[in-house]
Amino acid sequence: MKTALVLGITGTFGGAAARALRDEGYAIKTLLREPSRLPNDLNRVEVIQGDAMQVADIRRAAEGVEVMVYGINPPGYNWAGKAIPMLENAAQVVEEKRLTMLFPGNVYVLDPAQGPEFDESAQLRPVSKKGEMRRVMEQRLQRAAQHGAQVIILRAGDFISARSKSSWINVLIKPTRRGIRVGMPGNPDLLHTWAYIPDMARTAVALLKRRETLGAFNVFHFKGYRVSMRELAQTIETAS
Repeated sequence: MKTALVLGITGTFGGAAARALRDEGYAIKTLLREPSRLPNDLNRVEVIQGDAMQVADIRRAAEGVEVMVYGINPPGYNWAGKAIPMLENAAQVVEEKRLTMLFPGNVYVLDPAQGPEFDESAQLRPVSKKGEMRRVMEQRLQRAAQHGAQVIILRAGDFISARSKSSWINVLIKPTRRGIRVGMPGNPDLLHTWAYIPDMARTAVALLKRRETLGAFNVFHFKGYRVSMRELAQTIETAS
């Protein structure tokens, strides 16, 4: 049976990827500091107790797997303090074991001035500190692909998921006594790209199914939905 290690399984993308991989027939492993945090519907997942800040723990969890899904996203966007060191550990392991890593990318690494259309050939030109950290992470994965690993980056817009507690859309859309309030931080007609996470996870699995036809380093853009806040508000009004 094919086996995948999902790091960050308690997060939005990591959990969705684990479910999609399970539905495709993969055996799933994960690494958790607290095994009790495993989502109830993933009770067949093999849990290795450990910390992704320790490369030895990731190495131990990766025994017997072909694929690693990197879904780690520390709370508070602590990318410099935790996400980059954790990714370094994961990159070392996929290099050593010549694994395929699936990494969810985002648009922080792109310069809006180059848009609004971006394809996979778009250069990484972040305009924020968070974007610069994400560029560092993607560049590390490029080096991993040069040293024995296969990397698949699936870049997407803002997450939409019923399971997510930290999605931006949860901040913008709030129930009130009078109905539903939709916040519009900026031009309400500006198109915004959204990624419905169960669809994105199934797309990730589809890419993994054809990994033998791919090169060492691959970037794909997830289409998702391009919707303005005004359109979103009108759709909620119609539906309710």
